[in-house]
Amino acid sequence: MTAIMTALGVIGLLAVIVVLHEFAHVLAALLRGYKLKLLYIGIPLKDINFMGKKRSTILWKTEKNGVEYGVSWLILGGGVDFYEKPDAPWWDMTIIALAGPIMNLALAFGAFALVAGPKVAFDMTVLTTSVLWAGLVNVFTPQGVAALIGPVGFVSGSVALVQGSATNWLIYWALINMALFIFNLMPIPALDGGHILLSFIIAVFGEKVKKPAEKISYIFLVGLCVLMVLVMLKDVILLFV
Repeated sequence: MTAIMTALGVIGLLAVIVVLHEFAHVLAALLRGYKLKLLYIGIPLKDINFMGKKRSTILWKTEKNGVEYGVSWLILGGGVDFYEKPDAPWWDMTIIALAGPIMNLALAFGAFALVAGPKVAFDMTVLTTSVLWAGLVNVFTPQGVAALIGPVGFVSGSVALVQGSATNWLIYWALINMALFIFNLMPIPALDGGHILLSFIIAVFGEKVKKPAEKISYIFLVGLCVLMVLVMLKDVILLFV
């Protein structure tokens, strides 16, 4: 398999993981009686003020049966939203937010099990969790920020890892899902862990904190996206250099 075909395979694999992660959120919400409002591949940011003009990350969108579907060029995850449900219990948000990371955990365990069997897969999952958690904590240091890579650098660096056999692809699939499982559970606004934290805050302080918290979450989301765009530009420059 050529490097270009391998890179396309990596991109396709990442897209499938994003779709399955978002599908888990959607399924959990539907089971809790919510109606889907928005579903995107990539993070959809709208009406961003940049250089005096309104900007958007949306490449394509359409609406069908009251649901907005689309694609954003910020392929750092996905976007999903639901119509408000009157008198919904606070734990609904926790269940819906947990569904995505749990899907990633299940996908990772399944891949490990195919490679080494269920018993060894459990040990591999625990070990990978501890290693990735330690690595993720280091990201929040000056050295970690400087070493960040975006999608371009990630795909180019992944090509060598998946060469050789189907086993390499399975292990790669498992590691990516484990990384997303851990990262998304971090209690940071705009991540699934942030939504889970918000649900507990609402349980304690009531619905009055929901709107301010959602604004803070959106600001964090924009900030994360700006950081990743800068990292993507760095990756492109290094790729050509």
